Amino acid sequence: MHNQVQVISEMATMFNATLTEEVNNYTQLFASFLPQRFSRDDSSCIQVGEFSTPTLRTGLKTLNLDQVRGGRLLTAHRRRLHYLRARWR
Repeated sequence: MHNQVQVISEMATMFNATLTEEVNNYTQLFASFLPQRFSRDDSSCIQVGEFSTPTLRTGLKTLNLDQVRGGRLLTAHRRRLHYLRARWR
């Protein structure tokens, strides 16, 4: 039983490390599409679907629900997935 708990703990730790790394990678990818650094304003929220989210801005431009930047990010994400799939074949 102790060994099973240890294995599950190690799997959870590995999953957390992988997820954290991917979030950092996508944050950097997202930031690369912005003309300047972006900021988060917790005092001003925007409704996105059923969630109230902090306002993301680059300069005076609000980024929440910006479909153009989101489309470019999705295209870059797809390219990255194709690259990773080809690399592991």
